[in-house]
Amino acid sequence: TVTSTTGPTAFAQAVGKYSNLGGVYNAGIGVGYNITEHVGGDIGVSLYTIQSPFSVISNKTWTWTTLAGDPFVDLRYTTKWHGVDAISVLTGSIPLSSPSRVFTTGRFGVDWYNHFSKKIGWFEPFVNFGGANETMDRYIIPRPYNIARPYQIFGANANGEAGASFTVLKHYSVGASAYGVA
Repeated sequence: TVTSTTGPTAFAQAVGKYSNLGGVYNAGIGVGYNITEHVGGDIGVSLYTIQSPFSVISNKTWTWTTLAGDPFVDLRYTTKWHGVDAISVLTGSIPLSSPSRVFTTGRFGVDWYNHFSKKIGWFEPFVNFGGANETMDRYIIPRPYNIARPYQIFGANANGEAGASFTVLKHYSVGASAYGVA
């Protein structure tokens, strides 16, 4: 839901994915400022820990690798129009080192993301779409298909998602969505 506050902001997020082939764990922090009720920005950093078996046949010997992620900066625009919450986020990542030391493609990344939702009683349908020149984790309305990935790629890509969430017992929500990445 779009909020209309100005002033400083901060966030922290930790996510992870695990299978018998290993795990990827990501933590990100950021600070920002809402200049107006519609425009704000953030800067942040992330840390990745990758757990992988020494051999895909056996999971008895695990190796752990921790890498910093590319720092990022984003510019956000939020509004409400005819009851529809709209958020558009332009994010840039800045490579500070080589891919052997940092979880990076080694190139500047740009991602444009858009989110639209409308609350109708206890039901809230939404649609997300965006495009980028490389994959990057997004902390403003994160998408589960695009965080804590065990890979980074560069090259044009687009994504879309549609779904809905349902409010349960006034304080909890349950949701489902379908997505596509090209």
